[in-house]
Amino acid sequence: METYHLTPEALAKAVREWRGDNLSSPAAARLLGLPPRTLEGIEQGRGFRYPKTLLLAMQAIKGHGNA
Repeated sequence: METYHLTPEALAKAVREWRGDNLSSPAAARLLGLPPRTLEGIEQGRGFRYPKTLLLAMQAIKGHGNA
């Protein structure tokens, strides 16, 4: 996936895949340092101002075995 041109829908899909079935939305929001409602909006395709930063945070958390 090309991150330099990430649509809100593609970001939503990436977040849902990252979260999977093992991580609740509130827990994922807490790990990412986001309000739960913000994460819900991202997952619903409403977009996010800093998608690259969010993807990097998800990769870093996944790399540490937390998610």
